[in-house]
Amino acid sequence: MAPIVRRALGLALFAAIADMMFFGFGLASIARGNPYLLYKPWRLDAEIAAMLPHEREGSFTGWPRQGELPTQPVPKVGAATCGSAWGGSFTQSPDVAAAETWPYLVSQALGCQIDNHGIGGFSIDQTLLLYREHSRSDSIVILGLIELMLVGAGASSPAFFSLSDDHSPRASLTKPRFVLEKDRLVLIPRPAADVAAIRDAITSDMPAAEWTPLAFPFSLHVATAIYRKLARTEQFNAASLASLREDMAALRRLGVSLIQTFAREAAVRNNRFVLLLIPSPDIQGELGRSLTMMMEAVGSQPGICIVDPSPELKDAYSRTGMLRTDSGHFSAAGNKALADATLRGLKACGIAT
Repeated sequence: MAPIVRRALGLALFAAIADMMFFGFGLASIARGNPYLLYKPWRLDAEIAAMLPHEREGSFTGWPRQGELPTQPVPKVGAATCGSAWGGSFTQSPDVAAAETWPYLVSQALGCQIDNHGIGGFSIDQTLLLYREHSRSDSIVILGLIELMLVGAGASSPAFFSLSDDHSPRASLTKPRFVLEKDRLVLIPRPAADVAAIRDAITSDMPAAEWTPLAFPFSLHVATAIYRKLARTEQFNAASLASLREDMAALRRLGVSLIQTFAREAAVRNNRFVLLLIPSPDIQGELGRSLTMMMEAVGSQPGICIVDPSPELKDAYSRTGMLRTDSGHFSAAGNKALADATLRGLKACGIAT
């Protein structure tokens, strides 16, 4: 065998061994808490394949099924329906009795029915699309907004922020999302029920941006993951901080645009639009930074009645203590505070007396 051939084979063997060492490092990192945010593409593909039957059954919003409008069952209040509440699980309020949810308590105070259309896991884009399909006229429309609903608006799937026990992304039912193109909202529908199409969709959205596949060549991908971790943890890395600020600013612009669109479409349907900003129960009544900035951004927009429930939540916490349930939602006392704040906001905006 010629020396040049032996040298080439030796280099190839060395490269293969080095690449496998990087592969082993990646597997070990995932097993030890996954600090470098690596994921196994083959595992993600297998989970997507297992989800395909559910993908085919899903609606254009992802869930529920096409044409369905889940409404939380509550005792009927009055003879008329005067409005609806929309949003995710913090509107649905799954941890309290139906008569303790904030939409029902608002119904009681108004003497007419506020239907609760909150759906667990919904982001603001899904909520807007569901409202378009099922909205009515001559009613009050209340959007219960939490911070995670804004993050979800930039995602095609919860995969990269709904992690498994080993801190790896977990394939979930896909959803549509919007993007801003020259300040115009453009809808990206759910991908086809195909493994490759779904993988491409969920690995190209905003939550996936910090993750790296453990794929060949392993040395390149693991080195990329290590660099990304160093960039994230280096407090004085101006480029990394600038990129993070840019991502958050883009997410806020998208959120503001979705809220403004929601409000305009409500006005066209002769609905009065109310934006209830719901903070996490863990911060004891203080609005999160993103929600505060959102409130400032949309505060001067006509047709939007903004409700900040911080005073009522602070008061409830001072009297009752913890407002958080085991699953991270608001307790009955927290729901009562949200209802009181909503009623205050409706009166301040001239929607209720």
